[in-house]
This record gives sequence, C-alpha cells and structure tokens, in this order.
Amino acid sequence: MIDPLIIAGAAFLASIFGARFISENAFKLLDQEQKAGLIDILSPIRKKTLVAVIIIVALFFLLYKFSGLGMEQLFLMYFGLLLILMLSTTLITRNILKKQGFPKKYIQQYMFATAIRYFGIGVFLIVLLMNKNFAL
Repeated sequence: MIDPLIIAGAAFLASIFGARFISENAFKLLDQEQKAGLIDILSPIRKKTLVAVIIIVALFFLLYKFSGLGMEQLFLMYFGLLLILMLSTTLITRNILKKQGFPKKYIQQYMFATAIRYFGIGVFLIVLLMNKNFAL
C-alpha cells in the first residue's frame, strides 16, 4: 500500500502545478497595460503579507520557547493564523482587482486557481495530522 503522505504530497504538488497552469492562462486574458499594472497594484499587499508571515513565524518560535503551550496548541494556532492570513489576502486581492477594473473572467480564474492551491494545502495538512507517524 502506498504511504498516505506520498499521496498527499503528490496531491499538494498537483494542486500547485494546476493552479499555476490556470493562473498563466488567466494572465493571457489581460491586455499589456493590465499585465504591467498587476505587479504595481499587488506589490503593497505582498509586502504586508510577508511582514505578517514573519510576525506569525516569530510569534510561533517565541511562544514555543517561552510559553507553556503544548506543540499541538502552537501548531493549531500557527496554521490557524496562516489560514486567516491566506483567506484575507485572497479577498483583499480580489477586491483590489475588481476595483481596478480587471476582467471578471480573470478574477474568476484567479479565485479558482487560489481555491485549488488551498485545497492542496488543506489535503496535505489533514493527511499529515491524521498520520500516526506524525507526532506533535
């Protein structure tokens, strides 16, 4: 029997490549001006997201080192915060794209690609947590 972690890893990689394929096809829907503006429009949110990820990781290590919280609690808190960050970033990005007048089809494909990526991450984490060999 194939190890569930291998299947989960393969599903995760497939979701990343599938989402990338959809994103690249969606990008072709944009005109040159929109393609060029996309980087400038989304750059501020990328910077803020990076800062948020750094804070979440630092918080995890600080709590690990100095709190009495167990690894399971820290793990759930860490991934819970990352999930909230991912979902809020997605919604903010969607709203920015709408406000800037990007084509509806592009926004739909962006959201679909993001959903596929999140699904792959979710499957991988669920299998990881259910694996008997994975101990928190």
